[in-house]
Amino acid sequence: MRQARLRFIPEVTQEDLAARVEPYGVHLDRTAIGRMEKGTRAVTDVELLAIAAALAVPVGWLLDEATVHDPPEPDWM
Repeated sequence: MRQARLRFIPEVTQEDLAARVEPYGVHLDRTAIGRMEKGTRAVTDVELLAIAAALAVPVGWLLDEATVHDPPEPDWM
């Protein structure tokens, strides 16, 4: 998730991401996102879908962060 946030210019902060998932009905704060990125908090399926949509990346890309690669460009870029 961190790599997806940081690929944006300007970078999407944890607070920005928390605001971006709100329209999808997901309520996260900066600390929850930080714990997800560190692997100390589980991510629910609903949260994963909202995060992927908010960052315009495929869910599979978020799940495959061990082998980080560039996600496909969104249609709107």
